[in-house]
Amino acid sequence: MPVIVTEQPGARFNGGDKPTWEIPYNIEGTNDSIEARIELLAQSVGVYDGLYRQTPRVEHAGFNFFTGTVTYGITDPQPPAGSIEYNFEIGGKTEKRFQSLATTRYPSTAVDYQGAIGVKKNGGDVDVEGVDVNVPTYSFTLKCHMPAAYFTVDRRNKIYLCSVSPVSSVPFWGFDAKEVLFKGATGGLKSGDNFGDIEFKFDCSPNLTGLSVADIMGITKDGWDYVDVVREPKEDVSSGKKSLIPKPIAVYVHRLYNQSNFSTLLGV
Repeated sequence: MPVIVTEQPGARFNGGDKPTWEIPYNIEGTNDSIEARIELLAQSVGVYDGLYRQTPRVEHAGFNFFTGTVTYGITDPQPPAGSIEYNFEIGGKTEKRFQSLATTRYPSTAVDYQGAIGVKKNGGDVDVEGVDVNVPTYSFTLKCHMPAAYFTVDRRNKIYLCSVSPVSSVPFWGFDAKEVLFKGATGGLKSGDNFGDIEFKFDCSPNLTGLSVADIMGITKDGWDYVDVVREPKEDVSSGKKSLIPKPIAVYVHRLYNQSNFSTLLGV
């Protein structure tokens, strides 16, 4: 049985600095209050006399019958279609570091461990234990108010593909390619609504060039790559006596995530 929404006589206009219209309706053909509200939204206009539709009210008035009221005011309760709300958070996290940026030795004749942090000797071997440090983080969200046509199976699949290949392959929202990591999305579209909301979450990490580890120079690291330093125990006599040090012999920069075009897949 179709749900029929008809306007009652007795619409009321309130003037003043904040004018409103209140228009009463009959809603016939359902005992479901949610369905009644959805149909009232679907069968009433979004803008009336230059005023915007506010949240409607419905009240059960009998079997398969509701009454409803739609109020129109000067404030648009919905952001414009396609609008995007940008929010960011700058914080910190704990990360273990095994290599210093600079090291001063006391006394100056102390063994030069070539920037390794937390060196421990273990028989004929040396271990690098590292230290936990606080590093800055930058994350942001995009909350998007999108038309119903956005919420398709194809778009859902594209968003999922973005999570499978979660590093940006192209510049995205002011960050260079390979600096943004997609962390997921929440949201959706309610049945009968013309618009829905979806929120995307991202973390950022800068691309770095010109890095060095001991005498290994010119290292380049994209934002979400992982830098792996391989050390071997070597005898060193720079301090005037034989010492076993963890000598960096190679640096490997590992790509851990697939990349994708966020703008194409997410549509923002």
